Amino acid sequence: MAIAPDQVIWGVKRLIGRPFRQVEKELPRFAYPIEQGPDGGVVIPVGSHRYTPVDVSTLILKWIKQNAETLNPFIVGPIRKAVVTHPAYFDALQTRQTREAAERAGFEEIELIAEPVAAALAYGLQLDATRPQFIVAIDWGAGTLDIAIVALRLGKDKHPILDEVRPARGDVALGGIDMDDLLLARAVEVYGLEALQPLARRPSESIQRPAAGMALWRDFCSLRDSIERAKIDLSTVPATRIHATYQGRPVQIKMARTRRDCLDTETNWIILEEVLQPLLGRFRSHIEFALQQSGLRREDIQHVLLIGGPMHMPCVRQVVKDLFATNHPVAQELKELEERGFPVNPMEAVARGAALYARNAGPRPGARMIPRDYGVLLGMQGEILIHDGDNLPCQVTSPGTLVASGKPGESVPVGLYVREYSPDMRGYSPERYIRLGNYEFWPMFNAKGKCEFQVTLEADRNGSVSLIVTDCLSGETLTLEQLSRLEGQPIPKPQPFEKPNEVEL
Repeated sequence: MAIAPDQVIWGVKRLIGRPFRQVEKELPRFAYPIEQGPDGGVVIPVGSHRYTPVDVSTLILKWIKQNAETLNPFIVGPIRKAVVTHPAYFDALQTRQTREAAERAGFEEIELIAEPVAAALAYGLQLDATRPQFIVAIDWGAGTLDIAIVALRLGKDKHPILDEVRPARGDVALGGIDMDDLLLARAVEVYGLEALQPLARRPSESIQRPAAGMALWRDFCSLRDSIERAKIDLSTVPATRIHATYQGRPVQIKMARTRRDCLDTETNWIILEEVLQPLLGRFRSHIEFALQQSGLRREDIQHVLLIGGPMHMPCVRQVVKDLFATNHPVAQELKELEERGFPVNPMEAVARGAALYARNAGPRPGARMIPRDYGVLLGMQGEILIHDGDNLPCQVTSPGTLVASGKPGESVPVGLYVREYSPDMRGYSPERYIRLGNYEFWPMFNAKGKCEFQVTLEADRNGSVSLIVTDCLSGETLTLEQLSRLEGQPIPKPQPFEKPNEVEL
């Protein structure tokens, strides 16, 4: 990173399964180049090679597999099975590409499990399952935020089971690296590092990746690394000083948790909690939104599990404590955490839960739900078929038949779209509609220039969505399995079909 930052790929979990148009605004934070691929996704050129996020994820998983096979004395022979965790709020495309990376790494049998659910499995060994309990698992990592609400209960065989109460909520573009972005921008401003200003600009302020010489990128990466280490240090100390390099000269950066923690009266301190307020506000909004969507009150929750590196930060834990201050059992649990430390290391909880799941120990994951509404799109008319909260796997067919007009040899455009809800700082934002892809279907037209067809959406147990279109006249079927075309185009709210089961294109 210090010598050739343009050849070091990091943060790829932020890019996997996302259209280029959705990540374009984040490009300024990366020293390595990012381009749009032929499928609308992301391509990363490194030397003479061009890698996709799936390629990079494959290399990482392959490295892990090889190390387990060669360095672990308790493992003999090749490893063919794996439990792979992923953010709970990953959509169908992101989940599918995560599985694809594991398959390409050489794993033949793969179980996917949501990260906060895996962490809840690790905590579940210490919880009493003899009476039903509601658990909020909050997983905030470097790149993503997940909030899963699960119910711990005993199954018929007296084995504890964790059921999803509602699909997980969260944000696949909110994490520790966003904290680093804000702190970087403040450091550049406070310490007059003007040459780094284009690189430290907030992603929302620019969609063009700034051009800069490698010397500046090296300075920028050095500063970023120092800022991240200082942020980590402030989890255990109230103030710290760090050193970076800027245009050949050393720069000392001073950071403190709050104003009262500053070690001198100078004004060039970066105040962590002040800088991070926008992100902490979004963090709180997401937890409130997850509770609101679940239909549960804060007082209905028995346990809150804190997962991920940012949970070591006092200001992050304070947000959770404030939210559950009126829930006395949870408040007491959080107080004991402050006094005694975490019962399960937040950085290891997900991996421990995955290991327990792999050896069929501890609680078992129960019912899984899909976290978004998926619909079929014909022109600008559409209908939601799979609803947020439907149990996985599921299959839903449009009622009756759909009718379209055309001429022999013409195709009918059939699309897939998703409806999402997300919180904002003021409460809850309106619905967002995103087209995932357009596909062509060649039906048979009758003498009146009409065709009739049925559309089915199918989601497997991992949440990957397939589209099936059946021509009622010819009986031919178009099956698009585990759709991976990356478009991500925001669209207006689709209009309902004008007549029951009929649409004019």
